[in-house]
Amino acid sequence: MKTKPKPLQAHLLITILLAALLGLSGCGKPAPSAGTTAAASPDLSGYWAGKLDVGQLQLRIGTDLIADGPGKYRATFDSLDQGLKDYPASATQDGTALTLRIDLKQSGQGIFVAKLSGDGQQLEGTWSQGPAKLPLTLIRGDRSLARSAGAAKTDLPPEELAANREAAKRAAGAWSGTLNVQGKKLRLIFHLAAEGDGTCSATLNSLDQGNTALPVTRVGLTGDHLTLDLPGIGGSYNGTLSTNPPALSGTWVQLGRSYPLDLSPSKE
Repeated sequence: MKTKPKPLQAHLLITILLAALLGLSGCGKPAPSAGTTAAASPDLSGYWAGKLDVGQLQLRIGTDLIADGPGKYRATFDSLDQGLKDYPASATQDGTALTLRIDLKQSGQGIFVAKLSGDGQQLEGTWSQGPAKLPLTLIRGDRSLARSAGAAKTDLPPEELAANREAAKRAAGAWSGTLNVQGKKLRLIFHLAAEGDGTCSATLNSLDQGNTALPVTRVGLTGDHLTLDLPGIGGSYNGTLSTNPPALSGTWVQLGRSYPLDLSPSKE
């Protein structure tokens, strides 16, 4: 049965820490039980990475497990598409079963319960957060499995590369504005940076929602039209650049909903 997102609440529109899960009702497969086993517990130390399907989003997930005594691990947690890296977590092991717990504060506790595959290379189980229960498989490997951002910007198709470099030339800098969502005001800052190879990279900070730098994966300026895409939160910004005075007038779109958003240069 396919899960469907409930109506989006104001505090979820610029989401961090996997808060997108709070808008889903759980109907995934049940979490595997952590039964005991007489066999020696395999060592699960190392980095594990995979992708979590959350409604319309696909999030790159990773965890680093460090043995900390029998059946215990110190752990860190990454949600790369939402700007979350090396977040403290804890894990316990019972035979081939692992339980990973992450206290995500604003969006509640996330729990991953899984069992090790027969070849010892995958942790197959269920991610639970609030009412949501979603299947998740993590593959044993190094950080590059989760932290790879895909092709370098210089490998973009010619038109996209030209638009990206135009953004570096004409729109680099910090741009701030206030998003009004059902009466709740959220202060946002986009940071656009010109890189040494002439391309443009960008991040988004929501000052009222943890101020985590969320990666913008696509930046382009065609004519005076600026596009910023953030697939990790299902959001995008489309605006028109003016120069006298410098300003961006446009729209923030997230998960099918649109809100006016004007940006101006910022010193932050």
